[in-house]
Amino acid sequence: MDNSSSAATVAQGAQRGRPVVNSPQQQPVTPPQGSWSPQYGQAGVPPQQHYPQPGYPQQGYPQPGSPLPIGAPVRRRANPVASVFACLLALLTAGLLVWYAVANIAEYSTLESWPNTVRMNVIGGFVAAVWLLIAALLTFARMVAGAWALSAISLLFAIMITVGSPLLFGQGFGAQLEFVFGFHKTTGVAIGLTTIVATLTAIVAAVAAIAKRP
Repeated sequence: MDNSSSAATVAQGAQRGRPVVNSPQQQPVTPPQGSWSPQYGQAGVPPQQHYPQPGYPQQGYPQPGSPLPIGAPVRRRANPVASVFACLLALLTAGLLVWYAVANIAEYSTLESWPNTVRMNVIGGFVAAVWLLIAALLTFARMVAGAWALSAISLLFAIMITVGSPLLFGQGFGAQLEFVFGFHKTTGVAIGLTTIVATLTAIVAAVAAIAKRP
């Protein structure tokens, strides 16, 4: 074997990153210090793998509890404390409406003897209670629209009891106020408490919608 073929074999071995022995008499050829060495990513050399270090945040993945980046949009929802109080008051108002409807039913033995006002009180009491329950659930979920809906429905009921009822049934305004806030009999107590609690529900639900929190 001549010197040119030996040099070619040594060069090929150096390119592959391992010493080449041509003959038993020839010593392994290793590249001297400071000379070429195989780098990651070249042919025959496996690429270096990077593993995430524990305790260090990875780029592109926000860690739990870390602050949001500057300028990131923050979704504001209904106030949590006011939402809970508004939901409890709405449940109480719904229970009072059902009590008022049942009290109207108890005053008459048969359905045929019900006057039109009693029919409206019974149907309106149950329907209003269902509306309040739906709005209370939305408010409990801290939805701003649900809190506004609960405030509007509660205020509407309070206005209808004190102002709308005399206009619809041709009653005197003073007589209606005496009936609502006089607390006469079971129906008077139920409608009076309903008006007071519904007004409080409207106020607290409006506060929950205005004082929003993340």
